[in-house]
Amino acid sequence: MLDDIKDIIKPTSQCDPTFRTTQLYSPLTGVEVLRRLREDKKYSPEQLPTVQTIRYKLNQLGYRLKKVAKTNPQKK
Repeated sequence: MLDDIKDIIKPTSQCDPTFRTTQLYSPLTGVEVLRRLREDKKYSPEQLPTVQTIRYKLNQLGYRLKKVAKTNPQKK
């Protein structure tokens, strides 16, 4: 299951914009990863862990779940 979680997170992950750390950030939440495991990877609800466990595993894999700031238009 960890490989499937990596397959879901990897395309959306971003590195630290300041390049001060090697951490990866993902805009996906644990709930979204759980939903994609159910729909894309065809896991049944009995096979899936809780959202808290998915968040814990993402942190162990080196991903930090953090909101990504969107760009604002420049003021004239």
